[in-house]
Amino acid sequence: MTKREIIDRIMEINTSARPEFLAAFSHESLQEYLNHLTEVLAEQHEPAFLEPALAGAAL
Repeated sequence: MTKREIIDRIMEINTSARPEFLAAFSHESLQEYLNHLTEVLAEQHEPAFLEPALAGAAL
């Protein structure tokens, strides 16, 4: 992925990020940040984990 593609993808996820600010970072730093954002996004879409003891408990 090019630096520009990484910046574009970051801005899709983090809409407050500005291209001028992101362009100051290295390709490697931007890739690390994109990886972090992707992981956080994936965690937000995972179903919540229930403790086995609570899974059968009536609410």
